[in-house]
Amino acid sequence: MLLKENEFVFRDYEWLSTSGDAKVPNTNIKVVSPFFSVESETCEISDGHKTFRFGIRLVGNGTIFDKFHTVVYFYAHNVDVLGIDVAAVECSIGLKTATQQSIYLQRKFKESQVIQVFKSEEFLTYDHLSDKGISLKYRIYMANNKYSNIRLGLRFELRDTTFSQELWSAAQKGHMTDCEFVVKNQIFLAHRVVVAARCPVLAERMGSDGNTGTTNSVAFKALLYFLYTGHLLPGMNSYDRQQFTDLVKQFQVKTAAESMAVINRSKGMSQLFLAIQPNLKSRDQLTVEIRENHGRVSLTGRGLCLHYDYITTFRAGDVIAPEIFRFDREGFFGVTLTESQHKNGHNYQLTFSSFHLVSGFKLVAVTYDLKDGARSSSLPTHHCNMTKMYEEGGCNETLKIFREGISLPKNVENNSLCTVHVNFKVYLAEVDECWGYRLNDPRLPVEFWSAVKHKIFTDVELHVGSRSFSVHRAILSARSSVFAAMFKNIDMVESDSSLPTEDDCRSLVIDICAGEENDLDPDAFEDFLVFLYTGRLRTTESLAELWAAANKYDVKTLERISESAKVRFGMEELCVALMSNL
Repeated sequence: MLLKENEFVFRDYEWLSTSGDAKVPNTNIKVVSPFFSVESETCEISDGHKTFRFGIRLVGNGTIFDKFHTVVYFYAHNVDVLGIDVAAVECSIGLKTATQQSIYLQRKFKESQVIQVFKSEEFLTYDHLSDKGISLKYRIYMANNKYSNIRLGLRFELRDTTFSQELWSAAQKGHMTDCEFVVKNQIFLAHRVVVAARCPVLAERMGSDGNTGTTNSVAFKALLYFLYTGHLLPGMNSYDRQQFTDLVKQFQVKTAAESMAVINRSKGMSQLFLAIQPNLKSRDQLTVEIRENHGRVSLTGRGLCLHYDYITTFRAGDVIAPEIFRFDREGFFGVTLTESQHKNGHNYQLTFSSFHLVSGFKLVAVTYDLKDGARSSSLPTHHCNMTKMYEEGGCNETLKIFREGISLPKNVENNSLCTVHVNFKVYLAEVDECWGYRLNDPRLPVEFWSAVKHKIFTDVELHVGSRSFSVHRAILSARSSVFAAMFKNIDMVESDSSLPTEDDCRSLVIDICAGEENDLDPDAFEDFLVFLYTGRLRTTESLAELWAAANKYDVKTLERISESAKVRFGMEELCVALMSNL
């Protein structure tokens, strides 16, 4: 499931330099972090897209004045090619002798798509940073670029983060592999369905002697890794990357070619970065030394920010009905506005409630902003925090209530209409490493599921009620230990009788509901198969049935995220009843 227009992924990072790092001098200087990727730390780049880095500028002499004029920066390189946008950036500075402060960064050079620069206003820090090193915490809000080609760029998508790695692991171990490729006397095992679904040009080589026509085994392994996972193989040197680039062009793997364009364009980023620095000075006529690759950046948290506008029109004294809304996958939310008398005029209580979030996310904060005029269309920056008043259900996130008092203008008369427009930001933190929004190749799940719809190399037919599904034993075995044991037992029986032919394997038919009292619903089972093949939830309406299937076939991630649906029936009616009594 892709991000919607009112949803923003956020990532929390910490940029830290320890006493072992080069110290920050006391003169005018700009210090810049190493490049790091969207999803990883600087030391282990799993997706290969090192597009971000942080910066801080210190003006003054901490030894003499015990203070610095400070500016913080964030740089995003090549996000136009990745297919994402950076919507907003905020920074928290932790100081030893002062309270932590949050700073919002403004984007500069908005016309540039190659490098995006976010810069804070100048502020004072009363600390000797050269003794302590740098300690900055950033929160970056990102969205999918609605103007880029969805079939070429990467996308943030809600999915099971383990599913592609499970398939790759099966190929590495040779589990149910049925084709091989030879590169410089090295044999690579694979599954025909994956190769055919993801790279038809390479699939044509499966019918020959398996020779790929390349001599670089690392580059070919990177190609298979991308076909299975949608990610770039970490640890490639510049020569292997170039060979990999040539391979993806040869075999027409479009998304991989776009991904390598990001890597190749990054070579000139340092020169471009240095070139734009004179235009970023917060003070004129100052010579600033720039030091790159300082400290270490760590990914510390992931989450989702939901953006919701609440608009209601009423007269003073009216009873305002509660408003219930639901974001797909994230549960139910409600807003109430209730009047209470105050000596300075009409005082209203604004209440925000959450009911029964889907597992995998936890509501951590709600902020609000009273707006004037029309509905807001972009991610707001300055919001007030709402105070949590009540919580019930613990880890199951059954009910949380946030409340804050607001005052309407004093000139509101009893007979006149009043319009209140509140913009909410709802922060949901990811609490399950196996379920969340990740930057992925959007073609991968589509192409995997297409192999089912078009029966590409299917080798088993599952009967569920009145329907049958042609599927692949290798994929189901990689995703489910129960399916793996089932097919292993069938293989053992076949090997005891006679060696089956390829046609025998394709004609294998299993009635998976035979002898069971509670049959699976065929439509729900199809949703279950979609999850196994894509890591996605096609719908949230059948989560209760999906839980039963996930529990039966030992699909842990799906079991966890669908467990809350067992008690969801009638939830919207319960929400309205609870909100009316707040």
